[in-house]
Amino acid sequence: MRAQSALHRLTFTRLLTLFLLVLMGPALACAIGSGSTKARQSRKYAVLLCKASDIPTLPHDQAYYQKLFTDKTPGLKNVYNYFLDESYGAIDINGTVVKGWLTTLEGFAQLSTLKRHDLAQRCADAFKYSVHFPDFASGGIITIWNLEGADGGASTVGLGAKSDSIVEDGLSYPLVNAGAGAKLGENAVSFFTHEMLHTMGLDHARGPYPGQSPSSLASTYIDAGNTHTFGANAFDEYGDCWTIMGCGVMTSDYWGPLGEYGPDLGAYQRDYLGWMPSGRVLLWDNSRTTKVTLAPANRSDVAGTLLVKIPIDPSLRPGPCCSMYTVEYIEKAGWSAGIGMDHAVLIHEIRPDDPAHTYLVSRTLFGAWLPGQVFLDSASHVRISIDSYGPTAGITLSATGPSDDGHLLCTPEVVFPAQYVIKPDVPPVITVQAPLPNAHVIAGTPLTLQATALDPTHVTHPPVADAVPESQMSWSANGISLGTGSSLVHTFASPGDYTVQVTALTSFCGLAQQSVILHVDPPSLTPTVSILQPVEGQEYLVGAPSFSTTITFVGTGSSTVTTFDWSDSTIGWFGEGDHVTENIPLSSTSRNCVVEPHKITLRGKTATGEVAEASITITLKTNCIR
Repeated sequence: MRAQSALHRLTFTRLLTLFLLVLMGPALACAIGSGSTKARQSRKYAVLLCKASDIPTLPHDQAYYQKLFTDKTPGLKNVYNYFLDESYGAIDINGTVVKGWLTTLEGFAQLSTLKRHDLAQRCADAFKYSVHFPDFASGGIITIWNLEGADGGASTVGLGAKSDSIVEDGLSYPLVNAGAGAKLGENAVSFFTHEMLHTMGLDHARGPYPGQSPSSLASTYIDAGNTHTFGANAFDEYGDCWTIMGCGVMTSDYWGPLGEYGPDLGAYQRDYLGWMPSGRVLLWDNSRTTKVTLAPANRSDVAGTLLVKIPIDPSLRPGPCCSMYTVEYIEKAGWSAGIGMDHAVLIHEIRPDDPAHTYLVSRTLFGAWLPGQVFLDSASHVRISIDSYGPTAGITLSATGPSDDGHLLCTPEVVFPAQYVIKPDVPPVITVQAPLPNAHVIAGTPLTLQATALDPTHVTHPPVADAVPESQMSWSANGISLGTGSSLVHTFASPGDYTVQVTALTSFCGLAQQSVILHVDPPSLTPTVSILQPVEGQEYLVGAPSFSTTITFVGTGSSTVTTFDWSDSTIGWFGEGDHVTENIPLSSTSRNCVVEPHKITLRGKTATGEVAEASITITLKTNCIR
């Protein structure tokens, strides 16, 4: 019998109390809300490397696992830094130790048929005289074998806890077990952080993915009605691919020096573990319309709300805890550098009897909610409007009314015509006709915004692109909404430089945006005019038979200008009004290699006879024939 240390003489009651606190952590976080104000806590793990007696090869040496689990180098994509970042600095795994490789008595034949629990127990037993297991009650035991294809996984601590655990000296410890797994990438950051999060209390992130065809998703999993109702059978256990607790851990192809890593945890998952910073969570009570600025949950350095929690009517969703919808925003950065979109607003459902799981709420084939979309649960009186994307996202929370239809602009079609080839990931093609880049307009003068957007989602034979519906095109200036439609008139009241942006959504919610810079000049007491279209230096290629081109000329002037007329340096006066279309001919008699400048002048006149002029130079060119 080995000697007992002073720590071994800790009373059973003290050890049991410590372990119960570990188990209760997630449940307490759920019950009391969110926000971690405590000092950084350490979760210690014992990483035990076990070698089968008849297999000489090792997947990595001990130094690799020390770098993987314990290296504190800032920016290194390893397990230590993952937990430090994901917890917003609330915890680390400082004190984790790596021991081995230790050769066990069993060989491949005895070990290859064992499940993860039995493999982990065999490995821990081999170290029982060299590891003081109570030191790792705050974390757990990680066992790694040099066995290809060994059963890898973990036990889940907390609500819904699984029974598999390691027992040493009569006490139970959460376990993670892994084989060599070189082909599966198991001995990498993604695998171990995913499994260690189980030991901290999280279960999987469920959703309608993976392995489903677009038509299957649309016909089976997307609710086309006004309310959102997902049955349990609509969810795959790993079906939320935005988080490491779902299929993100299996589909990530982002690699660092220690193997595959990421993606991030979801905001609710962090909150459930008690890691969410105080003051960054909004608990909405459905009492009034609220506009929210969402900061990316994986960019806590950006100001804004990190998580919105919306309690669901307890009479409709009974349960003592955590019956809610959650809303968060993520960015393609850091641990989530491998996700499929630059930004994404995500909505999850949290169920009262299963708070360790998250359920991805999706109306699109992407799982993200895009600007212009509305989530609507009429039964629970919840309406979530997605207003904008950018460094932060804008959303509006409001209660539903009896006639609210949600204005679901982007619900994919349920029935697909047989002749269509579905391409849900293709964005629309946008062309902005007005304003042109770097155009000038006088403050207080109405300006027409014009664009076209073609939807290539449905590809026929021959290819035909349909126009994006008017209701799915929207305009903004410097992030402020101006209205919807392919064309609208807006008056900029204040001088300054504006980023005018048009956004279009296809029938499958493929998103595209185009922006131009518009200069809004201050009004002047003296009359002024400016040419909006064409722009200085614009070139036109002309050819047979007419060697001319039809050009639309658009101008504007200060409020005192009442009439406009246009002239060309070669043909003279050619029209009146602020909007003129004219055929401009080539004046040169040569038809080969001509580059001919044309000075276009706009003249404005006030009612009292004052005159203002503006000029640009355009060029007519012909091809060179050698």
